[in-house]
Amino acid sequence: MTLLVLLFAGLVPASLCSICCPPEQWEAYQFISRVDSNGGYEGLQAVSYDAVSRRYAVFGNYTEGQYADFKVIYDYAAGVEYRITPGSRSCETFAITEKFKDTCVPDGAAQMGPFTFGLGTTTLDTRGYSYSTKNKGVTTHVTMVVQHDRCVPVIINTITASSTGDSLVSIGYNNMNPGIRDVTVFSPPAYCGKGGKNTFQKPQQRFNVVHF
Repeated sequence: MTLLVLLFAGLVPASLCSICCPPEQWEAYQFISRVDSNGGYEGLQAVSYDAVSRRYAVFGNYTEGQYADFKVIYDYAAGVEYRITPGSRSCETFAITEKFKDTCVPDGAAQMGPFTFGLGTTTLDTRGYSYSTKNKGVTTHVTMVVQHDRCVPVIINTITASSTGDSLVSIGYNNMNPGIRDVTVFSPPAYCGKGGKNTFQKPQQRFNVVHF
């Protein structure tokens, strides 16, 4: 069964060249909608993001074709990714070779807006940005809306075009809180083992992931 985890669509490897960045540690819920040539789906997942230690954890209940609990831990400092299915107490480990991806607005993004969400005196002041990337034949166009004073993501839309098909992913962020309430969210369960090289699985499609 292929887990479908969509993480911070379209964002880029951590860099000092950024227009703005949100707090380095935060937690939130993401409502995700994806449309591609195979159809589409929607899902809700919780995210714990830690740029200080270069890691993030994702919790959700949507897998391809049906609902089932899952957890994914990306530990970039250790170079290990854990794919966990708590219900069956199963765990796979994979080597991470790419750089940590932050949630900053990258330098060179074109500004859109400003935009205001809400009505009256309780409005949210935001800015929109757009940029495109191309890597290994895959073109990605990202549109971001972030809180103006703290650069916290509000909405991220990503259009991806490749030889295998096109897709549109929309992610809405809600109930965001600064900091990490419980750092054990980044600790894999005992049945995952130590994540040594001998436990790594052979490379395969990575959950249809659209990374940060």
